[in-house]
Amino acid sequence: MKEGGVVLDYAAREITLRQCEAIIQEGLDAMYKVDRALSIINEMALYTGKNESFEAYCQAKWNIGEKHNHLFIKGLQKEPALPQPQNNITRRIYESRK
Repeated sequence: MKEGGVVLDYAAREITLRQCEAIIQEGLDAMYKVDRALSIINEMALYTGKNESFEAYCQAKWNIGEKHNHLFIKGLQKEPALPQPQNNITRRIYESRK
């Protein structure tokens, strides 16, 4: 199979796949943490004082527009179902969410 013009053997494909999956898993964990932090700021109205609204806070502080901050909060409402741990990386993330 070719990837970017390079022919990868089975072992190289498996290693590359595992590395990519680990990066994705770490990114999902980071996204969950961002979602949760934004939700806490919104729920506790921690943005008040300097900003008129949560949307104004997100735009001013993080350059996150109204569309995106609603996606973050909406994403948090449905906790992502993690696959059962398959390796040390997914096991660590899985255990941290229990």
